[in-house]
Amino acid sequence: MAIRVLLVDDSAVVRNLLRAIFEKDDAFEIMGEAANGLEAVAQVRRERPGLIAMDLEMPLMGGVEAIEEIMSFCPVPILVVTDHANAQHAYAAVAHGAIDVMAKSGLSENGGKGLLARAHLVASIPVITHIKSLRRPAPKPAAALALPPRARNLSRPGAVFGVVSSTGGPQALCRLLSQLPVNFNCPILISQHVIPGFAAGMAKWLATESSLPRHGSGPHQGSWRYDFGAGRGLIGDLRNEPGSHRGRRRAAGAAARRNRRSNGAIGLRGGALMNDEELLPFQELVHQRSGLQLEAVAESCLMLAVQKRMSATKAKPSSAYYMHLLGDDAEFDELVSLLTINETYFYREPKQLELLTELFLPALLAKAGHSARRPLRILSAGCSTGEEPYSIAIAIREKLGESASRLVSITACDIDQHALRRARQALYSEYSFRAIPPALRQRYFTALPGRGYLLDEQIRSLVEFHSHNLLASRMPEQLLDFDVIFFRNVSIYFDAPSRERILRTLHATMRETGYLVLGTAETLANDLGVFELREDERGFYFVKGETPPAPKPLLRREHRPRLAVPASAPRAAAKPRRLADQPATPAVISTEKIDAIRALLRAEQYGAALEQLAPLRRAAPTEIDAQLLESYALLQSRRFAEAVVLAQQLLERDHWSVDAMMLLGFAAKWQNDSEAAIEHFKSAVYSRPDCWPAHYYLGGLWHETQPAKARREYRTALIQMTANPDPDGGLRLPLDLPVADIRFLCERRGAAEKRAPRGT
Repeated sequence: MAIRVLLVDDSAVVRNLLRAIFEKDDAFEIMGEAANGLEAVAQVRRERPGLIAMDLEMPLMGGVEAIEEIMSFCPVPILVVTDHANAQHAYAAVAHGAIDVMAKSGLSENGGKGLLARAHLVASIPVITHIKSLRRPAPKPAAALALPPRARNLSRPGAVFGVVSSTGGPQALCRLLSQLPVNFNCPILISQHVIPGFAAGMAKWLATESSLPRHGSGPHQGSWRYDFGAGRGLIGDLRNEPGSHRGRRRAAGAAARRNRRSNGAIGLRGGALMNDEELLPFQELVHQRSGLQLEAVAESCLMLAVQKRMSATKAKPSSAYYMHLLGDDAEFDELVSLLTINETYFYREPKQLELLTELFLPALLAKAGHSARRPLRILSAGCSTGEEPYSIAIAIREKLGESASRLVSITACDIDQHALRRARQALYSEYSFRAIPPALRQRYFTALPGRGYLLDEQIRSLVEFHSHNLLASRMPEQLLDFDVIFFRNVSIYFDAPSRERILRTLHATMRETGYLVLGTAETLANDLGVFELREDERGFYFVKGETPPAPKPLLRREHRPRLAVPASAPRAAAKPRRLADQPATPAVISTEKIDAIRALLRAEQYGAALEQLAPLRRAAPTEIDAQLLESYALLQSRRFAEAVVLAQQLLERDHWSVDAMMLLGFAAKWQNDSEAAIEHFKSAVYSRPDCWPAHYYLGGLWHETQPAKARREYRTALIQMTANPDPDGGLRLPLDLPVADIRFLCERRGAAEKRAPRGT
């Protein structure tokens, strides 16, 4: 039976890379994905995975807290996959129950074999301890430890206590060192297998777990020394230390060999290495032909894809494969298929399906003689694995009944050949049914034990799939003359020039009375003057018009009332804040623009949100909502210093801005400054006692150190949440918190602590 894996990372690119690696090994099966620790806890609560690959720095709930919570009710093997910068934080995760740690930078090395090897090993380790229920024991005499017979006489001159460990070792080392007394009368030499970049972080973490002093230059009495490597040559290194020339030379040689093996390059089969200069031509070619932007972590996806195709085509070195790629369009399609992110599911953004069935179809079908002339043509551009066009087909079948096949024709296209093959199979896993109503799922899908859920043949027959690159200079004949085009959740992967080029191509292929639908979070970023933007109570859409017009002002819509600042309130006990001498009168920015930017932020499109905020902030630098949203977008983009400056400016103008206090609390929390975060969240609670997110985050920060206070805050958050289950907590910030999952945690953590019966 395959090992069911849960992928947890706030980056869709990283999750896609992890998925691509795991899917190469039949021993693993991806059971689901989570974008933060809170989602991970909820998924584990519903269904136990066989392995979790977990990042650490995530919004809502970080990896360490999620690991602690998961291990308290469902022990499961956890592999931490994070950046070198989080080394010390990573081994804090190990203390809470994770088994091993690896770096994101090494994911693509040797085709992901390193990740798969670690995953196999971690998944094979039985996890039975509920870590959260343990309490750190007080230091005990050394005699209380169950040492092997040969290690009990450690007081003789020259004696050294050696510990060699590999995967799973850090937890044991933590417990061992925490129980040794300060006067332990023997030097300790620890050899732990740790990947490059995490050694120093692990040393710092172990130092916080032990009262013994640490030395890195040689063994000393009553201290411990770490030797991070594979454990080879341990006795030889020890024999030549401290300080011998031969020992230093041997250590230097080993370090040089390690550095050569981990020089930031990606290992290819046959020993070849690809560096940044070799990768650059592939990046530029992919961007030129497909518009995909491959930067930061996405570069690892490209490296892995190039490696895989070099092996498949036997075109080496990389320069030879590049030349092969230039002259073979089919091979380019194969490469791009490995780079696209197929994140989709049935009935995504259902309001837009209502636009189709309740507005577009009636208007188009009402045209005189239409049904006798030809069926309506609908295009799903960037259809991925088929969930979108099949959702369109189901919605139309529900609306028109059996006449749907006569009145409507649905075409879908994508550049990813592998995704198209899966779309034509129409066989889906549980992960694709996150939003579809249960009645529709039961009506149109058949469960195939051990394989998934097969879509009804009548729905499949409504959709025709084609391979096409949307950046191609022209559309093929079968992709012309459409009445409705869905281009949803695709444009976010293209830069602005590529988006405009694609929109002009879609404009040319659409009938004069046609409609264009983009994802809710993409609408404002694609109002580039090619189509005319319209609005309905169910959402935004575009119409073609006779020629590409300039953008038209939007209709105003009802907006949630803004929070009132207390007219007179007691001054906070915190540090006094300076009032702005002459605050400028804020310029008016339309509610529609602010709402559209909030939609971008809810969809985690922070770069696009900042792009849209820039001209608004230049025009109205003191507009409160725009400044709050910019600070929030910067915060989510990990640009902490800039976010903090904006939040502090808001507090100077409004001493009681709960949103600004929350922003400062988030910034401190995500930079591991717990004390500052606590003060900011306490200020938010003081200013707005009914702000349940502030109570919830206070509870999380006090959970380890002050459990009684934490339980009080969790209970308060639960009461306030019940009275106001707003996912934003009544704030202007688009927090979009998972209320049901937070309610579960507050109920669990806010419960009174159980006391042990007397006499036990």
